[in-house]
Amino acid sequence: MFEFNPVSETSYVDFTHDRFQVGACRLWLPEAVGTERGSAGVYTHGMAWQREGNLLSQEASVEQVFGPGNVNEVEPGVLECCGIRTRKAAKEGSGVVAPPCFWHIHEDSVGGKNFLRRITVSPLYLTSIPGEVFLKMYLYQLRACVNAGFKAVIAVTGHYGGGEYWMKWHAKLFQKYLASLPIWAMADWEVIDYRDEHQNYKGSHAGVCETAQLLALYPDLPNLDHPYLQEEDPYVGGDLSTVVSRVTPDLGEAIISSQVRNLVSGAEQMLAGAPKDALPFIPIESVDEQWPKILQEGPKLASQMDEQETKEMWETRVEPLAERARDSNGKLPRHVFPDASPESLDSEEW
Repeated sequence: MFEFNPVSETSYVDFTHDRFQVGACRLWLPEAVGTERGSAGVYTHGMAWQREGNLLSQEASVEQVFGPGNVNEVEPGVLECCGIRTRKAAKEGSGVVAPPCFWHIHEDSVGGKNFLRRITVSPLYLTSIPGEVFLKMYLYQLRACVNAGFKAVIAVTGHYGGGEYWMKWHAKLFQKYLASLPIWAMADWEVIDYRDEHQNYKGSHAGVCETAQLLALYPDLPNLDHPYLQEEDPYVGGDLSTVVSRVTPDLGEAIISSQVRNLVSGAEQMLAGAPKDALPFIPIESVDEQWPKILQEGPKLASQMDEQETKEMWETRVEPLAERARDSNGKLPRHVFPDASPESLDSEEW
């Protein structure tokens, strides 16, 4: 049995195995680790351990996490998800939260390229990889979770608007061809269950919902007096100038609390329905061997479709599934479990 104890005022931890001391070492953990003893934070290099009740953590400033001078360039959805998971879901639930992926898929489709031409200049100073690369990397990470002994996985994207549909499909195909464990792939808005007199909050694109979330998590970052709040271009968040008074930390906290509640509830249900025995080890070559089959069986990627095909995909498959997610109000979908077929994603069932 492994045990660890923090070395006072340092970023080191003493490890023991079956009562024999292994030695002092630095932990580099993925964002947060929850155990029966509590939770451990990440970004441990050079930071002392702190205790907050049952929570064992190491604090990091935004500059330490994202790098000096880059904080204002980080995509808000990723910041929002990162904050939800580290200090809240990992504390109230139990589990390991992997590092976020900052690579976006911008240039695969006609619509994406047109969007880029509107908002930036050439060369494109954006992190961008093909969708195929992202999805294969996603499968490698699911494989790593299986090999590490996890019983269930929740995969969250804060950069939504279609990509989550392909994440759901590839999770199902991973279950079909590689390992039978529950996988809940989602956009973070899918677990929001909060409404007020103004609206039923289901995410936004730098609008009221995301800005309020960010304000609750990182109060010093949003500048609600910024003149660009009057920007009317819908691709840049829309016009917040008339509703900026609604963007408050309390609203953000209410939204985030609903997400944490639904994430924890879903995780408990997934673990209750997870396989009891350890799953077989998956060699990395197995992912490569199954990848052509998965790519062929899954929905076409944006790079494989013209503008009309993309429109039809959105109207007939992507948006209907998103509508069922909106109606679910954070409820765990049946399709997270391996016995639901990949085709169930396109059925009326949630």
